[in-house]
Amino acid sequence: MEMNKLLKLVVYAILFAAPVYTQAQCLSGDCKNGTGKFDFAYAVYTGEFKNGLPEGKGLMDYGNGQTYNGYFKKGVEDGEGILTKKGVAAKVFYRNGKIETQTAAVVIGGNTPKMDGCTGDCYNGYGVMKFPSGNTYSGNFSNSQFSGHGVMVFASGNVLDADFAGHLPQSGTFTYKQENATFKGTFNADGTPLTGRYDYPNTGTYVEVTNGRITATHNPKQEAEAAAKAEHDRYWMVCPACGGAGGKSIASSWESSRKTYVGTIYDEYTITTNYGPPTPHICLKCNGKGSVKRR
Repeated sequence: MEMNKLLKLVVYAILFAAPVYTQAQCLSGDCKNGTGKFDFAYAVYTGEFKNGLPEGKGLMDYGNGQTYNGYFKKGVEDGEGILTKKGVAAKVFYRNGKIETQTAAVVIGGNTPKMDGCTGDCYNGYGVMKFPSGNTYSGNFSNSQFSGHGVMVFASGNVLDADFAGHLPQSGTFTYKQENATFKGTFNADGTPLTGRYDYPNTGTYVEVTNGRITATHNPKQEAEAAAKAEHDRYWMVCPACGGAGGKSIASSWESSRKTYVGTIYDEYTITTNYGPPTPHICLKCNGKGSVKRR
């Protein structure tokens, strides 16, 4: 479940905008409170929703020939259903995302069938699963679900390094390649950020999120500059003589002089003197600083 750009909701209030899972999206129908089809990036769910999560009857297609057709509650398998792997079906009963009973073994001759796209043990152990979407998960599995520590590398270049339970990230770090940003914290059941912090190293900005809401935004460099200016303004004011120009020219415009001389009979003549542009000089009141101490 790759985040849709949440912190462009976040930081473009100051200079950015909000990351969430770009791969996770509603494909059709009502994926909030109704019936719809939703792409979680690691699987596609078709069925009933409540509060934006699978709840009720539905079909989860994990790809590679593995599906679960049954009941869900708060986003995870919960109740009776049919689990199919590689064309072999088993009647199962889930409780809170974990299989409690299974009436038919999903094995052939006592051997676990190979799962397409998997290297290692993608049932109950450590494995690497490559999905048709181009995403790759490397980590621990339990009952064929992401469980424990794992790393999901998305086709976009984004990386989720987290602890998983029932295929869903619980806590960890999501790195956004394009935004050059990271989110570190906990996640909702649908994989969106819950509580944590976004960091933008290019600008030094960081944004704090609590229960899905932005609670604070900081840019240490800007805050330090603002604090220094406020401290300066407490004791200094713009120079009234030069208006803050300081070392720049504050002289008047060019000066010129014309004078007519009258001599003897009919020999008048005029002399014009142009003194040229003023020479730039430092304001004496502020000594070129552009500001003076307040009284």
